[in-house]
Amino acid sequence: MGANVYDKAIYCLTGTATLAEINAGTTLKPAMTGRKYQIVDFRLYFNGTFTTATSIDILVGTTHVVDQAIAGCGDGVVAWHSHANATLGAAFMVATAGAIIIQKTGSTAAGGTDLIYVLNVLLADA
Repeated sequence: MGANVYDKAIYCLTGTATLAEINAGTTLKPAMTGRKYQIVDFRLYFNGTFTTATSIDILVGTTHVVDQAIAGCGDGVVAWHSHANATLGAAFMVATAGAIIIQKTGSTAAGGTDLIYVLNVLLADA
């Protein structure tokens, strides 16, 4: 009976990350004291065709949730966990401490305008 109600709910974190924010690396949700994030599903909706970077990545702390290869970041593409260009990292479906971050890997990303992210997240005790 030690579980709290919020430990059993899935929270939906949504928003838009601009090209500049992706290039700089942006915190989508700060770390929570005493809690870990467990991303159980995600969708990335691309506006514009992203080029030049190696991938666009979602992390919790320093641990990767997904690395979306730039080849799969075309205008109108919707990426999710079973997308052909998505490589799932060690933090996918695993409770991990730290902030939720979006960033690029490799060269500076170009071409795209922004992406809309939808992350389904469980909260777990740290």
